[in-house]
Amino acid sequence: MNVTLFSEATKAQTGCSRYWTSGYRWVGMTNWVWRIKRAEGHIPAVDLEMSYTNWKSGQPDNDNIVAMAMFESDDCKWNDWPVQMAYCGVCELDFS
Repeated sequence: MNVTLFSEATKAQTGCSRYWTSGYRWVGMTNWVWRIKRAEGHIPAVDLEMSYTNWKSGQPDNDNIVAMAMFESDDCKWNDWPVQMAYCGVCELDFS
């Protein structure tokens, strides 16, 4: 799935090799969740527990990091990463 994302991004000529996902956690928490935002702006976002994970070996490794990124150089595996970095974003919208 993640490899397909990078393949499609390359076709779209985004120039990106690192992406933010909607995965995050609150500082001090151990559970990572997906932040799901509905297409209708007036409906609040919801957090869904992850039933699938694709972490890079040794990740997540920092209790103070709250954001999840995917790097092409890591075979599209997930990393916890500082939010101060500027990457492209990938998100999922629920249009149902």
